[in-house]
Amino acid sequence: PRPPLTMSPHGFVPLLLPLLLPSSSAAPSLSSVRWYVSSGRVDANVAFARARPGALTGFYGCCGSFSVAADGSVKTRGNLSDIAARHKHALDSKVLSYHAVFSVDPKAILSGAGEKAAPVLALAAKEGGADGLLCDYEPDFNYTDAHAEQYASFLLALRKELNLKGLTLGMDVAGWGLLDKFDIYGDSADFYTSMSPTYNAQNLTKNKEFVRAMERTLGAERVSVGIGSTPQPGYEKYCSNMPSYNYTNETLTSFLSFLKITAQVSGVDIWRCDIDHYGKTADFFVSALEQYLKPSNITPCSGHRCDTDACPCGCECGTDQDPGLCYVPADRENRDEIPTDDDQSKAG
Repeated sequence: PRPPLTMSPHGFVPLLLPLLLPSSSAAPSLSSVRWYVSSGRVDANVAFARARPGALTGFYGCCGSFSVAADGSVKTRGNLSDIAARHKHALDSKVLSYHAVFSVDPKAILSGAGEKAAPVLALAAKEGGADGLLCDYEPDFNYTDAHAEQYASFLLALRKELNLKGLTLGMDVAGWGLLDKFDIYGDSADFYTSMSPTYNAQNLTKNKEFVRAMERTLGAERVSVGIGSTPQPGYEKYCSNMPSYNYTNETLTSFLSFLKITAQVSGVDIWRCDIDHYGKTADFFVSALEQYLKPSNITPCSGHRCDTDACPCGCECGTDQDPGLCYVPADRENRDEIPTDDDQSKAG
């Protein structure tokens, strides 16, 4: 049965675990955009990538490519080799990433039997041509530290197996239940992608605070922020199985700017509100992602605030719009006078 929408933002069976990228050379680069897609809708997914190639860097194939039973045995669904290859090579200009979403029975986590599945899952992902796995585990009971530690142990065992094969593991996190115990999960996955509260634009202040909490414990380079899509006007019915995520052009652009310039997280992940039915995503939404992926001039001032600490050398504190923002002085914007990180380390 589906979990309540207030608990499971994904709206599918709450026992899926999303795999995230490791903090190695294979980790996601700044400003990645990966879309959750129905893995069975390959033609539609390829068509979207070809129509808007600047709006994505990869896919999360959802859902249940693999499932781990209570006894730790693994079942597979679909032809991963064909599915992954067609998604990854949808474009001639670049290779896209593909992570397969899988599920796990909570009994396998609580008993420890799930760790037996780690080498089997890693081998299946490697042979199937995926870049890794995405583990979306959303149990609706037993929110204890002991449960979180058992889950972390399962993830760590799987991450080690995947990393040995050059693949990565991701973990879905959220602001409820078992999924916000970041101090326990710190080394369990290669990257961490958020669901609630960031899927919804209802409270951007809360979203930003959640992102900052992830960064403090997990590291910005391993944080990817989930955002729920907005349908094109007239296509709302295709999102009937999901809540309204409420992003407008203004709120989405503002939040993406915060993520890229201030928080400097590794990227964003898009949860399609129409993943069950496939309609059309709002044009403004896709355009904002295209802009997000364009290179930007990030200076040593970017991401620093003088209301919490001193600005880096060469930066000034406070603008008319934001008294706590560290910024490049106007008379230096086009001159090579802002020291690099290397310059600052030499000076300090």
